[in-house]
Amino acid sequence: MSFEVATKAIIIVFISAAGSHVSAVQLIQERTSGNSTAQLFLDKLSDPGKDAWGKLTELADSLERMPTLIEYAEMLVQCDGPFTKDDRLALFFCFGIIQKPILSRDDLHDLLRAQRSLIDSLTVQYTVTYGTQTNIQSAGAVPPRYQCEFVVQGQKIMFKQVAYRNGSLGNEEVQAFDGAVLRTLLVSPGEILYGTVSNLDMRGRFYSKGNPLISSGLLNSRTDLGRDRSPYDLAFFAKDGFIYETSVAKDGVDCIIVGGIEKLFYCAPRYRYALVESNAGSYEFDKSEGRYVLSNSHVRVKNSSWANPFEQVWLPKASEYRHTVDGSVVESYSVNTDKLTINTDPPNDLFTDVFPEGSFIHDGLQAASYVLGQGTEAELRDATPLANRSRTLLFIFNVVVIIVILGIMLRRWRVARAA
Repeated sequence: MSFEVATKAIIIVFISAAGSHVSAVQLIQERTSGNSTAQLFLDKLSDPGKDAWGKLTELADSLERMPTLIEYAEMLVQCDGPFTKDDRLALFFCFGIIQKPILSRDDLHDLLRAQRSLIDSLTVQYTVTYGTQTNIQSAGAVPPRYQCEFVVQGQKIMFKQVAYRNGSLGNEEVQAFDGAVLRTLLVSPGEILYGTVSNLDMRGRFYSKGNPLISSGLLNSRTDLGRDRSPYDLAFFAKDGFIYETSVAKDGVDCIIVGGIEKLFYCAPRYRYALVESNAGSYEFDKSEGRYVLSNSHVRVKNSSWANPFEQVWLPKASEYRHTVDGSVVESYSVNTDKLTINTDPPNDLFTDVFPEGSFIHDGLQAASYVLGQGTEAELRDATPLANRSRTLLFIFNVVVIIVILGIMLRRWRVARAA
């Protein structure tokens, strides 16, 4: 399906939904009775499950249309339960399969993949500014700020991040992958430079908070990460989840809802179905009570300031992240893009020329450690006092930087898991 056909089709749905007065109760009954799979699941409902499904028709009748996923979830929260495992599966599976969106899951998957395929190279410079970071931020400290640069060209990728903490320059981190070799550089405020060289494919580390491919939902796990799937790959969610037919307006932009009750995505036809907002953790199932409840943890990401830098590609230039627990904000940050360039080839040495002279390098490919530019690029074979001191320093730096890198990876893992 082409972009133009898909956009026209979804507009027709919006107009039809607004002007249709067909009995919603009849609509649901016809769709469930005509679907043998839905009947199979509904036959397994307990009495509380049957009562909840009956309330869906009441809700649809009062709205005179198919309820949105959020309206349905809010209705379930009001139901007493207790719900069985079969109830939980049937109530959402059946609500999903009776939807009749004009855009199929396969179509949305292909549209997102088609947009990503139009991007041969991408250069982005952006700033991540924290408002709250209670998990690692000490009392009274100024929230950190990060200046980032991200460049991707095919399998080649570079990410640079400079941290500012309490108003002062912090660590600088550079990672570059030329399609075969991974080079990383860590620069401490004392101008101590430590680098590593390996053949590990760790492209997932390059995609930090605020990355526009993640924010827009265009990230392709296979192309960008070298793996089958990722929690940031919207096309996979579209393929495996449901698309709901009733549109929802987000900041004045009509969106379709993709996903499920625990994690849902608002995609805008106006921006070729790019991601306008995502919500995780709004509702959950309380096993102890056997019913649906409002979650105490909620993560919301909102995108804005949309740019159309190339053909059918839309990317957000601003994003806001907000994570609340029990109504209190535990983490929040904003992202603002300073530069966004598509399909302008970056210099080749950007992915290879990473280390300044004087960098302490641990080279896993050569099984050697050396100081770049000081005649020690070859393995330190000469047992001179200088070489011994260099080995000692390199060992210390190895230990320190490994700890720092592990800490960075652990923090990113915790944030990704929370999101």
